Formats: sequence, structure tokens, C-alpha cells
Amino acid sequence: MKFNLSKEELNKLYNRAKEGYYKCIYDKDNDYLSEELPGLYTSIVLKHSNVKIVFHSEEIREYTIEVEITLWNSSSELVGEYLHIEDDKGNILEDNLVFW
Repeated sequence: MKFNLSKEELNKLYNRAKEGYYKCIYDKDNDYLSEELPGLYTSIVLKHSNVKIVFHSEEIREYTIEVEITLWNSSSELVGEYLHIEDDKGNILEDNLVFW
């Protein structure tokens, strides 16, 4: 099976992941981030990392899309990553935010 993503479609995937990142860090349930990482998480630079298509069975129509964004501080040091996972219909299944 071939996947042909245009640059525009790829950017849409990254934009949805970035939206997910911002929802995550500004969620009231994640207020502890501002205490643990004062000033850091609001000044993060997001960079595109990779997109993976993961097949979950022999049926090639069942897959998820994993979009990874790396997180960099103002000194250009890698400080974490955000992983956004959605199904083939664009429904968000999971996300994961990690700071090092």
C-alpha cells in the first residue's frame, strides 16, 4: 500500500499535533507544569520530527498515525517531545508529553 501525502497534508498533521500540545499544556489538570517547569513550557519552540503510519492488523485499512514534535528551549537544547496519535479518520486516540 502506498501513502502519498502532499506537503499541505503533512503540515495539517503537524498542525493538529501542535494544537494537541497546546491543549495539553494549557489544560487546568496540567497546571503543575508551570510549577515544575517555571517559564519553560510557555517558551518552547516546536519542531517537526516525524510521522509514522502504524498498521495494527493484517487488514491494511486499520492503522494509526503517530506525529512526533520535538520541544526545544530558547538555547536550542532539546528538552522533550510530544507524541500525537490519531486513527485513519483523524480522531485523536492518545497523546504523550515528556520533558527531560
